Amino acid sequence: MLILTACSSEQSNLSEPITENEVSPEEISNDPEEDEHSELKIYAEYVTDEELEQREKQKEEARKQRREERKKEQEEQIKKEREEKNKPKIKPFIGMTDYEALESSWGKPKKVNKTTNVYGVREQWVYEGYRYLYFENGYLTTIQE
Repeated sequence: MLILTACSSEQSNLSEPITENEVSPEEISNDPEEDEHSELKIYAEYVTDEELEQREKQKEEARKQRREERKKEQEEQIKKEREEKNKPKIKPFIGMTDYEALESSWGKPKKVNKTTNVYGVREQWVYEGYRYLYFENGYLTTIQE
């Protein structure tokens, strides 16, 4: 069986050539002066059916390995997200930052009332059930339940 292989001029390793069905139309230029780096060389080689079958098996094994790697990465990401979700949330405490309070068991407030004066910024975070957190310059100073 005759196999044609297209190889770009930058591709020096012929052990992994671009096969004819993997060459996109954009890679083939009709005008040689359009892009001097777009030179494409064609190689021909004869292979037996067994060699061709072996190459196809190798390609399929490589695809299978890539799929398994992607699946493993996705599983790790899902596991990481679940661990983050299931991480026990702490109750707000005096001295925590506003960012830490957002990650606390109280979470995001329904409303934030903000006051700015010469002494800094004060915030009142309003939660359901008549619960409030008071911050001065980004630090929790009062908890009202």
